[in-house]
Amino acid sequence: MARRIVSDAAITLIAALLFAVSLARGAQAADVVEGERLARRACSSCHSFTGNRPSAMAAAPAFASIARSSRFKQQGPALILRSHIQMPNFAFTAEQAENVAAFIRTFGKPAR
Repeated sequence: MARRIVSDAAITLIAALLFAVSLARGAQAADVVEGERLARRACSSCHSFTGNRPSAMAAAPAFASIARSSRFKQQGPALILRSHIQMPNFAFTAEQAENVAAFIRTFGKPAR
């Protein structure tokens, strides 16, 4: 029986693909309704949920702007878990941050 050795590069590629699939599944499993509830409780005092009114805090972008930003597209929930210059440090769990991110992503979808 012939033995086949899998290279480190192949193992790394497989691990990266599995990680990407798990991220995609996590994003699909995110609860948009729960994300909205959390965002209304924790974010609405500063961020605008609609693009037609300015945010309560000038430095806080509207969710539509956040959803379209390359930074949010790259970092998503990780961006929510970190406090910013004027953003307080919320104690969201990773799952809650994913839910809020899923809700914010709904603002970046084109109207039908």
